Amino acid sequence: PVDAMIAGFKYGDRSDFAGALASLIPEPPARSRGTWLVPVPLHPKRLRERRYDQAALLGRALARRWQLPLVPRALVRARATNQQASLDAHARSANVAGAFRAARPNQLRGREVVLVDDVLTTGATAQACIECLVRSGARVLAVACVAVTERSHAG
Repeated sequence: PVDAMIAGFKYGDRSDFAGALASLIPEPPARSRGTWLVPVPLHPKRLRERRYDQAALLGRALARRWQLPLVPRALVRARATNQQASLDAHARSANVAGAFRAARPNQLRGREVVLVDDVLTTGATAQACIECLVRSGARVLAVACVAVTERSHAG
């Protein structure tokens, strides 16, 4: 049932599943009240196609539940990328290399961050976002996601 919900959330126009799916994400063990929740951003073109940003919706639900601020525009997708779902691990990494940038790097400096995404498969998107956040001086505490797939190389 969770697989069907995730598929509906990602591809079936079921933004209403955000709260239920967010409830499946465990709280990060270490965080402070000043920790920011930063969703993996969609490119504006993809946002127009999907009509909603699933990572931002999950982040909003987590922000309410964990009582932490959501900062949906901390990262931006600097260029459009191909959909990751059909790509292998190597192609996924190449696809997202250099695709993200910090909107205001100075605001991230010294900040604790939890990155929010829907599904972690190879970890390529999360890694690209983490590298961008770290370059801006943030400390990434965790990646909050609904599911880690069997193809994941994440630890």
